[in-house]
Amino acid sequence: MLRPSEPHETATRFTTSSLTRPTRAFPPFPLRLDSIARTAVLCALPLFAACAESSAPQPDVLLVTIDTLRSDFLSTYGYPRKSTPNLDALADQGAVFENHYTTIATTAPAHATLFTGLFAREHGLTKNGQSLSAELTNLPNIFREHGYRTAASIGASILGSKHGFATGFDDFDEDFGESVLRPSGKSGKYERYAQSVVDRAISLAQKPGDRPLFLWVHLYDPHEPYAPPIASPLKPEDNLAFFRKRAEPSKTYNRELLGRMLAGYEAEVYYVDREFGRLLDAWDKRPTGPNSLVVVTSDHGEGLGEHSYQGHGFLLYDEQVRVPLILRLNGRVNAGTRVDAVSSAVDFGATLLELAGIGDLPGFRGRSLFSDSGRLTRSKPVFAERRFFTEMDLERSDALRKLTNTYAERAIGSIGEKCVLIDDGWKFIWNESGRHELYHLVEDSREAANVIAKQAARAAEMLAEIEVWRKRESRTQADEEPADSETESMLDALGY
Repeated sequence: MLRPSEPHETATRFTTSSLTRPTRAFPPFPLRLDSIARTAVLCALPLFAACAESSAPQPDVLLVTIDTLRSDFLSTYGYPRKSTPNLDALADQGAVFENHYTTIATTAPAHATLFTGLFAREHGLTKNGQSLSAELTNLPNIFREHGYRTAASIGASILGSKHGFATGFDDFDEDFGESVLRPSGKSGKYERYAQSVVDRAISLAQKPGDRPLFLWVHLYDPHEPYAPPIASPLKPEDNLAFFRKRAEPSKTYNRELLGRMLAGYEAEVYYVDREFGRLLDAWDKRPTGPNSLVVVTSDHGEGLGEHSYQGHGFLLYDEQVRVPLILRLNGRVNAGTRVDAVSSAVDFGATLLELAGIGDLPGFRGRSLFSDSGRLTRSKPVFAERRFFTEMDLERSDALRKLTNTYAERAIGSIGEKCVLIDDGWKFIWNESGRHELYHLVEDSREAANVIAKQAARAAEMLAEIEVWRKRESRTQADEEPADSETESMLDALGY
């Protein structure tokens, strides 16, 4: 049985280095490097402006989750091409969390964590196609119980009502009648382009009512295949030299293929940013829009040839688990704030409740990233995990089969369970096979040099920490759910 009132972390430690290490790059797309002194000052300053009066009205909340969006393709995170002008503008108006991590690089489990404040092993939804339990305390229900009208417009049926994600919503738009064009030839009836999602979201936002509004908008487009419905004005086809130079060729991918892959992904990111800008413009034209809480994040990133892998869900390297988090709340969050401290999506829901004035609630796991004084809470270890993989899972996936055959001698190709601990600039990847990995993220941002043999003492300390975390109670019901034929068809069409 779950004990939601227990703290979710195994330890809370404050270390100067965890707050002051420079922003880390995802080569080959380097982020801006802030000076240690500047970062230390920012982490010490309040992120909130003067506290609002207790009688202040509850702010409307716009939550946008952009599927498969890795942070280093956003200009505000240092991407050298102007790929995301609208997200950049939002970042300038609020706070950017520069080292934010998902808890699992899989769409439905990651969204379940955002809504429950629980790790996948706790909420039980460990892979796509399963259902989120209605027994769990969830974010939409909390907002509705506190007087909000709740609405959602989603981009893929993997997050639909059939899988438990409509719980707590007054209006839940999941009309996938407008199929996307899938170049793979697979059905597009389980997803829709961002333009359609945003059209429906704007209609929901403009629906009359006297209650504050919580609106969730899910944009699926950066997900593979990388084929947006518009041509990017960045003209990636004319700038393939830019992408070829930054590609990491391997036995699996040559530089030419990677260049096309990177260009296609950038075009998707540009398209989804354009539609986000249209959504935010309509939202801000509402009377309450400028003073509302606007939050943008992602469920996971995307491997684009790094570690010889394209996709997500299998590996725990930063290209798959490090994601953007941008939030704006005029009068509460200081514009232009950059937060370098490591943060986790397990605390995402509690942070929204804090900013909306609802605060901590019994039974809701996760803790706000802000303290009562408005300052960032102390840095603490961050955990992430992946679902259990079997030999059959590897055989069913061309990408995984290719990866594991190429690197069979390395820990990268293991079956079973994996999880990760990030703490004080170090990253420990626990592997059920015992072939663990340790990376010093400051010195090795590519996560290319496993130094576990050279750092035995640190590895032993982090191993002990992660073993304690792994012993938390787990739900197993979702793992036993058989997928019906419609769900199997959906997963196949979406590329899972």
